[in-house]
Amino acid sequence: MKRTIAEALKAAKAAGEIYLDKIILSPLGPAFEAEVAEFAINFATAARSDERTQAAAAVQLSFFFKGEKKLSFIEGEIAAGGALEWVSYTSYSNKFQINVKKAENLYSIIYHKPDELLGVKEASELLGWDPRRVSTYRSRGTFPEPIAELAMGPVWYRWQIEEFAEGYKYEADE
Repeated sequence: MKRTIAEALKAAKAAGEIYLDKIILSPLGPAFEAEVAEFAINFATAARSDERTQAAAAVQLSFFFKGEKKLSFIEGEIAAGGALEWVSYTSYSNKFQINVKKAENLYSIIYHKPDELLGVKEASELLGWDPRRVSTYRSRGTFPEPIAELAMGPVWYRWQIEEFAEGYKYEADE
């Protein structure tokens, strides 16, 4: 497990800085699972650290998983690890995703990478639209909220527009 986590940390580091975006649960189960959230936050922190700290973090992060043993300082004995099961990790576009299981529930932990900023012109180019269409969708309330409104207009992260494009294509296909 330590090796798998070390590989995932290395891949996350290669992808650039990552920040926790969301945790998605499927099938329906507990909406919030403290152990999954704690692992997700600790992983993001470890991924942004130096190589030496990442090695120590891989050891600590492994304790969230079944079958791992740890020394309990409170009880002074070797204790079983956590209740999570590792499924996979992947890096794509501006996202880094880890999938873990707890009981029968699959949790997708999604991190985003800091990204370039886009104005109306760049967003419309990314979507293959005329800039006026972006303004129309904004006025209807069906376009992502900008992260800021500057004198030159609204500004979004690239990943916001890419996610919108994925959802828009999905809706258009139905």
